[in-house]
Amino acid sequence: MADFYEAFEKTLRKEGGYQLTNIKNDLGGQTYAGIARTKNPHWPGWIYVDRGDAPPADVVRDFYRANYWAPLYCDRLPQAIAEDIYDFAVNAGVSVSAKLAQVVLSQNRVALIHSRGSVSIVVLK
Repeated sequence: MADFYEAFEKTLRKEGGYQLTNIKNDLGGQTYAGIARTKNPHWPGWIYVDRGDAPPADVVRDFYRANYWAPLYCDRLPQAIAEDIYDFAVNAGVSVSAKLAQVVLSQNRVALIHSRGSVSIVVLK
């Protein structure tokens, strides 16, 4: 249901785009497109950065899809919900995002049910 590319482009803009940064006192250290070297030292894009090149866009997109979008099954959610859960996961982690999403949804009497690789949204009575 939800489109990864649409969500990715929004998040990438918030993360500063395809840009290398090294902000003093930032715990993430050197960062490219929001991907922190200290947290993701084995990301294949660092090979390009270390050569002085920009990593291909698909290397960045694949990282975000594999680490944040796919684990939360965002492609099976409505776009607006997927974008919020995914974007929050980029900043807080997948586990925290999933737990808080469930809390917010349950307070609104909605549940995300995961079963056999499928995610369903159920309105509770």
